[in-house]
Amino acid sequence: MSYELWSSILKFIGYAGAVFVLVSTIGLGVVNDQLDKIKDGKIDELVIGKNALLKSVDDYKHQVEEKQKQIDDLKAKAANASRGVSKFRDFDGALRETSAGRVTLVVGGSFEESVFTDLQRLSKASKWEDLERLCTDAISKSPDWMTLYYFRGLARINQSNFDLAKSDLVTVFDNVGDSPDYAQAKDWLVKINQHLSG
Repeated sequence: MSYELWSSILKFIGYAGAVFVLVSTIGLGVVNDQLDKIKDGKIDELVIGKNALLKSVDDYKHQVEEKQKQIDDLKAKAANASRGVSKFRDFDGALRETSAGRVTLVVGGSFEESVFTDLQRLSKASKWEDLERLCTDAISKSPDWMTLYYFRGLARINQSNFDLAKSDLVTVFDNVGDSPDYAQAKDWLVKINQHLSG
């Protein structure tokens, strides 16, 4: 074999190697781009999952704090009940206090009693948005008066806000026992549950 033949073969191999390196480089670049896109997608999924997990942890923490407040409130009520002490607002806003077997009813001049007439007026006039707004504002001043939750539940039912109405009526039901003044709340709650489940 001659020198020229070997030279041609080596040139061919050199050119072929250069083409191979060029094709490999381009091919690896495309493959790396695809792999980077897949990795970025997986990272995004992980970040979204992490954020959802952190939100659910925050929600759980908030629920635990709310439950602890309820437990503390129940402990206080139990301690008062064991001493025969209770204090609550009647349906119409009058303050009823019980201590050592003695019941005192305080009537007149309270914020709750003045609001009660507005609650009745707005309810009779079917002004549901105004009624809901009044109840929400009044709850910030008198959160233990169940009549506000009762009327706000009624307003929300009439605005088709059934989930919010249910929350209010459950609050009433859980706090008033078998008081006949609030008996309608139990009926409304049954109808809401039927509506939400069907």
